[in-house]
Amino acid sequence: DRVKLPPEDRSRVIFLDIDGVLLAAGSVETIFVDGVALPIRERMTENDFKSAALENLRSIIVRTGASLVLSSEWRRTASMRDSIGVVLRSKECPQLRDATPLLKQRPDLEKCDSAIVWCERRAREIGMWLKAHPEVTSYVAIDDLDFNWADSVRATGT
Repeated sequence: DRVKLPPEDRSRVIFLDIDGVLLAAGSVETIFVDGVALPIRERMTENDFKSAALENLRSIIVRTGASLVLSSEWRRTASMRDSIGVVLRSKECPQLRDATPLLKQRPDLEKCDSAIVWCERRAREIGMWLKAHPEVTSYVAIDDLDFNWADSVRATGT
């Protein structure tokens, strides 16, 4: 018997990446558009995902009641978001609460390492989402990126 999910606690959020977290890194073919690696395949099935990672995610949600906000590049199209939703439902995880906004990379960082640029953009997207949701008092980003890299080029006020 599976433990039931607790009521959603909207003050707690998990910012969820997909590639390298729920999907094995490099398991999905990508194409670069505007400096961003986007999955070519817009539909995934439960079999594509790491079962243990999905169970670990569910375990965190059971313990915290946190809601899920998609911060992955999988948020870019409705079919990609829907594909993630189907997989989450198949593992009895809650539906996505929302997705972070899509921002462009900072022009002043165009000569920086692409990993730093990527991290900085993702961190700004999460920060913008949090500013729009003051009810959130606790959050975690489950991501294969090292957000310390973003801190090295952090702009004032972000």
